[in-house]
Amino acid sequence: MIKCYKAGRKSGRLACRTMALWLALGGVVLSAAGCSGPVGEDEDVLVLIEHSEQEKTAYALTKAIVTDVARTASVRFGYTQAQTEDVMFPVSGKRVQEVFVKLGDRVEKGQLLAILEGGDREEDIRELEYQIARAEIQSRYLDINEPYEVSGRWWKYVYQSSGSESEMEKLQGDVEDIHLKYRYQREDYQDIIDMAAIRIETYRKEMEEGRIFAGMDGVIYRLGGDMNTVISDVSKPAFTIIDDSHCLFEASDMEYAEYFVDGEIYELTGRGGGSTQTYRVRPWNRGMWEDKIYLELLEDDGTESVEVGTYAYLTLVLDKRENVLAVSTSAIHAAEGKNYVYVLGENDIREVRWIETGFCGDRLTEILSGLEEGEAVIY
Repeated sequence: MIKCYKAGRKSGRLACRTMALWLALGGVVLSAAGCSGPVGEDEDVLVLIEHSEQEKTAYALTKAIVTDVARTASVRFGYTQAQTEDVMFPVSGKRVQEVFVKLGDRVEKGQLLAILEGGDREEDIRELEYQIARAEIQSRYLDINEPYEVSGRWWKYVYQSSGSESEMEKLQGDVEDIHLKYRYQREDYQDIIDMAAIRIETYRKEMEEGRIFAGMDGVIYRLGGDMNTVISDVSKPAFTIIDDSHCLFEASDMEYAEYFVDGEIYELTGRGGGSTQTYRVRPWNRGMWEDKIYLELLEDDGTESVEVGTYAYLTLVLDKRENVLAVSTSAIHAAEGKNYVYVLGENDIREVRWIETGFCGDRLTEILSGLEEGEAVIY
């Protein structure tokens, strides 16, 4: 029999103190769970069972209800506002000859940012290319002039000599000299071409090692030192570029990456301006999720500027069962590999009820058999 005792009697005062103690203990248990209760859990009640005039027992009751059972994880995200890229020096030990950008400048991928000493060889390369072209033209003229000169020597022999044996020997010697002369000239021109080509290759390598290009679109966010005095070092960045076209939240908990769905909108909860702020986000560029999860802040969110370093939390649903019979997990006990709960039997005596459980969520556990909807269970 359930009774509420008034404080007028000594036993009544004891009962009220007992009830207050159990209320306090019940509050502790609820707080320790650390998540919101499902619809219907606010119907938990505290009952005081009178077994005799001297023995009274307080029970906290909860009901088996049909609801959703979910297992979740709280993932912490930090606001970064941008992707960053460190543009490294391509070679060590050289001074910066010229810088074409300054802090805050917007740049495009492939844009020339700076030149190190020895990196400006374009004019030298053009001069060498001219020398190669000129030598190739002069070499082609030799192909024309050589047979012309040989035929002229033959014409002189045919029309201006007696055709003697000595004159024939002289003709042959002259023709050999002509061929030898042109062979040497060709070799000289080929040497010019080969040497120029080697120097061009050297200059191009110097330019490749002496020029710094942007690897992405963005804004110059940081310089690698005073560019007037810095000495290049391949282990240090020359520039840092940020891509401010995307406002991003990032998290390092990669074990949760598989639970995100492309295109789906999620809500982060954080603190901003002294109040709770909600941010609507969606997965961004999953191909870059090597060591971090990136969520993009929606442009139509209406959220005013968020400071870099702001943190927000996402309650991510890892698994879920919908519309199932469930009861608070803290009301379930186990013995010899079986699960059971306590219910109030006849004469309000606590009794064991064996149950079969299913999916276990954050605070609730699915009940497959042993309880009915609305049935009270001792907490």
